[in-house]
Amino acid sequence: MQSRHLHFSKKLFEINSNWTSIQNMEGWAHYRIVSRRRSPKGKLELEMMAVCDRAIRVWVPRAVLRDSAHWRPGWIEPSLDRILLCD
Repeated sequence: MQSRHLHFSKKLFEINSNWTSIQNMEGWAHYRIVSRRRSPKGKLELEMMAVCDRAIRVWVPRAVLRDSAHWRPGWIEPSLDRILLCD
């Protein structure tokens, strides 16, 4: 039986994993996981650092990273990905 949810390997959420934001965040699209923490509710949050500007860091809940409308694993060209999403 196939799951209706997209499968994500645990390795995608480890330190130094690469991600691409579909919408530019703080002017950048390519990010790397640099830290992890648990929220007070026990949810996993990941600190993302912009690859081209190490001073830019944002905390993102894992659930948001799993949403393909916001993030994609790996480094891809965001403009090409938007074209693929429209098909």
